Amino acid sequence: MCLVRGVVGESAHHSSGGMYFPVMTSRCKYRLLDEYKNGGENGIAASAVASLNTFSGPHFFGLDEMHMIGHGLAKMLFTLFQPVKKNDMSNDRDKRRYNTTFDYPFSLDDLEIKSVGNDMLLSRPNIPLSFFHGNWDNIEKHQSARAVDWMDFLLFVVPTLVIPSVHLSIAREKLNNLIISVHLCLSWELSPSDILFIKESISSFQAFLITHILQGTLSRRCFTINIHYLGHIVFMIGRLGPLPSYSC
Repeated sequence: MCLVRGVVGESAHHSSGGMYFPVMTSRCKYRLLDEYKNGGENGIAASAVASLNTFSGPHFFGLDEMHMIGHGLAKMLFTLFQPVKKNDMSNDRDKRRYNTTFDYPFSLDDLEIKSVGNDMLLSRPNIPLSFFHGNWDNIEKHQSARAVDWMDFLLFVVPTLVIPSVHLSIAREKLNNLIISVHLCLSWELSPSDILFIKESISSFQAFLITHILQGTLSRRCFTINIHYLGHIVFMIGRLGPLPSYSC
């Protein structure tokens, strides 16, 4: 369940279990203050912290950008870029047809995502490691890597090595704008135009996912709570300021 808007997740009806949130964040109503104190619909229980005098609403919880973006968004994109035949997010029809199919929105033309991790490792001697927060290691071999390692993959590897190979031009556009918005989210200073760009880019990316979920070319399992929470970033910035000022 979402702490900010009270959206209840849906079951994926899959052996892996889990709850998923395939709905535009912006279309959900914010939870009322009384709901935090007394509980609400859909079995939403009262929150223990709501009794504190300092509790002022959903922004009280903030957002953990390190894990929402690093372990959440970055790892999900890594999964989405996997070859169709072994991709948990592609449908059974596409798995039977091709290793790469253009019905699948994140198909890669001339790149296998497993080679990207090795490219990271090979480039290590030639880049200023002090510039990065992670280890700049083979991310494909270290799925349990720290959030900061996944952040490096998302911010620097995806736009340079992966996105140019994405077949659909509309997918490349959505991904490029999303990565730019993440860079902005991690800034200490933001202009009104920056905030608007973040809002529009994240909403557009969520809409792109939902469109393909409804078309049956993408599993709704891609819309995890972390993907949902991306839509709350602008709200949190408006209440608390830039993410780095209060997150980990």
